[in-house]
Parts: sequence; structure tokens; C-alpha cells
Amino acid sequence: MAIKRKYLGETLIDAGIITRQQLSECLAIQKKTGERLGRILKNKGYVTERQLMEIMEFQLGIPFVNLDAINLSHMLSKHIPATLARKHKMVPVRVEGKKLFLAMDDPVDFIALEDARVVSGLDVYPMLATEQAIETAITRIYGNEYAETAIKELSAENANEEKKEQEAPVSDISNAPIVRLVNSLFEQAVKAKASDIHVEPTENDLRVRMRIDGQLLTVLNIPKKAQSAVLTRLKIIGNMDIAEKRLPQDGRYK
Repeated sequence: MAIKRKYLGETLIDAGIITRQQLSECLAIQKKTGERLGRILKNKGYVTERQLMEIMEFQLGIPFVNLDAINLSHMLSKHIPATLARKHKMVPVRVEGKKLFLAMDDPVDFIALEDARVVSGLDVYPMLATEQAIETAITRIYGNEYAETAIKELSAENANEEKKEQEAPVSDISNAPIVRLVNSLFEQAVKAKASDIHVEPTENDLRVRMRIDGQLLTVLNIPKKAQSAVLTRLKIIGNMDIAEKRLPQDGRYK
């Protein structure tokens, strides 16, 4: 997509929102930190998120998309890998033929746009979305990177251990990867605005599903060998009896 190549800082100056001195200050910070200009301007209090949205939508002609109001398919992840989505804060919204519509909170980041074009092999059409909405959408499409890391750590620990039973001893529940794994599930649910979480033992693994926008989506599959530790951790934080395995229990967690 051909975007009018007018840099964000100059556009904000032309609109009378910031001064050239403020822009120079923020560009100097950007040069040192590599942080995006829009975020620096917001952190300094020179612009609001609303002002940035309006500038980019109306003056640069980039459409705004409400990510919370649309159904984002997990199939979209094949066009933009998770590492790139998280690096540039971008989310694939839809594909129409050779066109990839991409939501970004900085849609004039030409380096990010070029990376997306090269990786996807498609013509990229940027759309505007808030940073919070993009973070939520990334969780919905790609899942939880912290949970995946914790699972890998668990697998590495268990690789050197020979166990005759699937049940993990209760003493293992203080294990940091288990704690991080369970905590990350709650964080993911909050970010994705999930109404409920289902943790379901299956024959081969422990399946985690979340109800997001009315849909019950599988977000993670935990190895079977970690099942007992995960369920026990959930009982502990819910103030339930960890020894009781036959009767249903009610618990609370804040």
C-alpha cells in the first residue's frame, strides 16, 4: 500500500500539537533507546493516545479498526509469526487475495511494514489500533509466550528424571515453572478479556480453553506429566483441599 511518507513528528508539528523542540528531544531519546516515537511522546505527556489516533487516521488517511469487535482467526498467524507481531506490536486482521490488512499502533513504522511485507509475501495495508487492543489481540491469536516458556522449562527438568507415575508429588508445586505457568494463564485471560477458563484433563494432555468473545478457544496444551502439579497449584491458590480428588470443590482466588 502506498502511504504518504510524511513522518509522524512533522505531522504533529504541522497540527500544532507539539513543538519542534519537543520533537528533537524525543528523537534524541529514540536514538538512544530504540523506542517508538509515538510511545515516547505519550510517556513525556506531549500527546495523548487520542491525539495520535486522530492524526494518523484523518491526516495520514489510515483507517482505525476496533479489534475487540471482530473475530480474529488463529489461521492468521501463518502470515505474521508471533516474534514479529510482538516485536512490532502488529496483528494480522484479514487477508483479501494478495492484500494483508495489519493492525498497528504505529502504522507509519516503515521498518515494521517492510518486515511484514517480506515475511508474509503479501502487500501490506496498515490499520490503526490502540496498543492495549493489539496486546489483547496478540494473546488471542498467538497464545501465551510465558506459558510456553514455562512448559519448556518443565520438560527440561523432567527429561533427567525417571518417574513411574504420572502424579507429581505435592512438594514439587513450589517449582517456579509451575507457578509461572499458572500465573501466566490468569494474565492471559485478563488481557484477552476471557469470561472463563476451562482446565480439562484429556487422555494425552491437559487442555486449557478460554471463552473469548463468546467462543471457547483452546489456548494451550500442557504435557500430561505436568497435570498433577498444575491442578494442585490451582487448588492451592483457590484455598481448596489438595488431598481431595474425588469430590468437586469450590474455591476463590483474588
